[in-house]
Amino acid sequence: MRAAILDAVWAPPFGWRTQGELLPSHFGHAYERLVPPPKTDGSADVENRELWLKQCENIGICRDYQQFYETWKSSFDPASSRTEVMTAKTRLLVGHGNPSGADVGLTVHHTWGVPLLPGSAQKGLLAHYIDAVYGEAGPLDDERRKWRAPTWQDGRVASEDRAGEYFAALFGAPAVTGDETAARSGAVEFHDALYVPGSAPGDKPFARDVLTVHQKTYYDSAGKGGAPSDWDDPNPVGFITVRPKVRFLLVLTGPADWTKLAMGLLRDALAAWGAGGKTSAGYGRME
Repeated sequence: MRAAILDAVWAPPFGWRTQGELLPSHFGHAYERLVPPPKTDGSADVENRELWLKQCENIGICRDYQQFYETWKSSFDPASSRTEVMTAKTRLLVGHGNPSGADVGLTVHHTWGVPLLPGSAQKGLLAHYIDAVYGEAGPLDDERRKWRAPTWQDGRVASEDRAGEYFAALFGAPAVTGDETAARSGAVEFHDALYVPGSAPGDKPFARDVLTVHQKTYYDSAGKGGAPSDWDDPNPVGFITVRPKVRFLLVLTGPADWTKLAMGLLRDALAAWGAGGKTSAGYGRME
């Protein structure tokens, strides 16, 4: 049944292969659901997959999104929120483990299909960054301890391993053994950072990319099949990322002093470490 539905999607005159093609208006739907079916022998239809990726990167942002964006932006009270526009310096790949016909996912807004940086991802990145950079053991250890994340052991946190004062204030903290009242919520709320309309050429923020696995046999056997060889067939995998120069609006809400501190540190983390996947290869850097 599924194959029949996909065949119908790709069969003329409804397929994307026709002249004067009509593209889907929602990237997430196209990228997660409209992948070309495999060939009759079960192998990947490489030609149509390349065409499909090309069509996915050409999907623009719905014109009505501008109105939604302005309404969403104006919904935050200036007295209790702090905003900042960040620009992707390199390609951005958030949600690469999400379902996708390309086997490499991408997180987009569920309703509008626009790129976003989830608030949970921002919070996780900043928590890790603060713990590693400011909470690392060293000189002035008493001061550094205030920035440390809690240490979990067997699903619990001992009193001596509780979150530091500043870390707990920003992100919240769990209860500790023998002191259930130690649990608290963080002062800062991290909202999803949404795509700024018009920040991509033609309002098309998506771009094709490729990851080529050169030693597939070696990796598939976890190294047990012998050393990597120069005669193994490369396996290029095409996928979609968010193109550089796309802008996002970051929004934090909470007490002014804490949001000011969090926003400054978040800027540092996004510039130095990046967000999303493949950051070790330079993806996800923002400025």
